[in-house]
Order: sequence, then C-alpha cells, then structure tokens
Amino acid sequence: MDVLQAIRERRSVRNFREEPLTREQLETILEAAVWAPTGGNIQAWKFVVVTDPRRINDIKAFSPGMLPVPAALVVACSDLERASSRGGRLAAEVLTICDVSMACQNMMLAAHALGLGSCVIRSFSQTGVARLLGLPESIRPELLVALGHPVRMPPAPRRRPQHEVVHWEAYGREPV
Repeated sequence: MDVLQAIRERRSVRNFREEPLTREQLETILEAAVWAPTGGNIQAWKFVVVTDPRRINDIKAFSPGMLPVPAALVVACSDLERASSRGGRLAAEVLTICDVSMACQNMMLAAHALGLGSCVIRSFSQTGVARLLGLPESIRPELLVALGHPVRMPPAPRRRPQHEVVHWEAYGREPV
C-alpha cells in the first residue's frame, strides 16, 4: 500500500465486529510501532497488549473515550526511567509523549494496511489503567490504541486546506 494513500484513507474506527485479531496481526502492528522515530533513538516506550474482553471492559471503566469494546487494545506507555537515564529530564517530561504518539501512528497505519480499524484514545485515567495493568511507577500509560475488524469505515472528515494552516518562511507568509 502506498504510504500517502494509507495516510489519506486511514480513519478512526470506533465500532468493531466481534472477531478476534490473530497473534500475527498484532505482532505486525507492534513491529510497526517499534520502528517509529524517537528523540535521540532512546526508544523509551513499552506496549501492553490486552486481548481479554473482561480486562478490556475493566479498562473501559476508566476510559470515557472508548466506545464499544475492541478486539484488542494496546496501552502505549512511556518508560520514564529509560528516558531519564538516557536523555535527562526533558526526555522524560516531553519527548516520551511525542515518541509514543509516533509509535501509535505507525500502529494505526499498519492496522489500516492489514484491513483493520483503529482508534487512538487519550481520554482515560492514567492512574486507573496503570493500577489495572500492574504497571510500575516508572511506566506511564500515555495512549490507548483500540484495534479490531471495523463494522464499517467512516467517511473522511473535512480537512482544512493547506492555505489555512501552512505558512512559508515566517508566520503569515504565502509561498513565493
């Protein structure tokens, strides 16, 4: 699949069929995650894959942003200890969320390439999810990626045109 086509066609899918994902599909998606760029190549992330519907339901109780239960959920976390030891305080406080976000984007593009749906979720209790999953204090859940077979692919939302959001050389300038 052409990457630009995948970027344009990928959608946030919130309704999934009751059909499990294979281990191979999940490993392919996670392989895409670990190839995401990271500041200083620190790779200060951890991914917790949850496929047990009861455990996903437990996480859902702390996640108002999650609608129906997906087939799988990837809890994308920052490894604060690794970030601090390799990149200092700035890496732990700022870079980790950027790095985890790029990994999640890779996961969503890989899921799309496999014909699957995905949706990234930030509306959840980090403390509640961390407790449910038994995460150590140095591992902070940042984003949830819901994965599954879509009931349907939603239509493309309206995107703002480039001329409204792109500035050249300085803010407020048009291309020459």
